[in-house]
Amino acid sequence: MTTTAPDSTTTETEVLRYEPEVLQYTETDPISVGTVEPFSCQPWCSYEPGHDREKLDNDKDQQCRGAQRHLPLHLHEKVSYGKNDWRRDYIVVHPQKNFGREPVIFMGRGEDAGTEMMLEEALLLAHELVLAVEQVRAATA
Repeated sequence: MTTTAPDSTTTETEVLRYEPEVLQYTETDPISVGTVEPFSCQPWCSYEPGHDREKLDNDKDQQCRGAQRHLPLHLHEKVSYGKNDWRRDYIVVHPQKNFGREPVIFMGRGEDAGTEMMLEEALLLAHELVLAVEQVRAATA
């Protein structure tokens, strides 16, 4: 099965290159200092209806976060989360939207800090993962 990214085609010998439109974010959003008005939750927000009815101290407190998906990493050693608390490490993925920004996909490892990806980048990552699996399976079939 060969899949393609938006606006591109691929064959088994091509290297997929897809450059989504780059969005520029700034550290200082045009928000007044002090209490800010809440924004409306996204339909997929796990906090809904909670935070959309309260005034918060700053825009950084206003974040919608969707359901977290945990993928256990079976090839890694278990990680200590305290005395006699050993758990399998995992990848976590969830949608989120910060105040004044477009929705993104967050991906991290365990409790460590992760990274945010634009929706197009997350789709491209998923596409590349499928291609890598198909490459290995085709070679071992």
